[in-house]
Amino acid sequence: MMTLEFKSFIANKKNLIVCGLIVVVIAMFNTNFKREFQYQITLDSLEKDIGRLEIELKNNPKDMAFQAFNQKQLASIKAEKNAFVNKDYQTYWEKKIEQVGNISEDFKE
Repeated sequence: MMTLEFKSFIANKKNLIVCGLIVVVIAMFNTNFKREFQYQITLDSLEKDIGRLEIELKNNPKDMAFQAFNQKQLASIKAEKNAFVNKDYQTYWEKKIEQVGNISEDFKE
């Protein structure tokens, strides 16, 4: 009984087209939702890093090497966040790579 109803439902081309459109709309919504969710996670992470570095700069005013390192990191992360917010992903990744390069140079010394 159930299979007969299902076959007649599929046999109707209008129903098939409507179901196809519903599937496409759901897929588009799901992709957009995932993209926005990932965007928000990245933005929150950048804001947490900025807040953490600002607190560290306030808590250790006498350690000049530490201050210089943190100020360099803070400037890089702020530029990274601005590029990310403006959807300038090339600059975002350049800043990300520059930040990693700065860390490795500081550990060489």
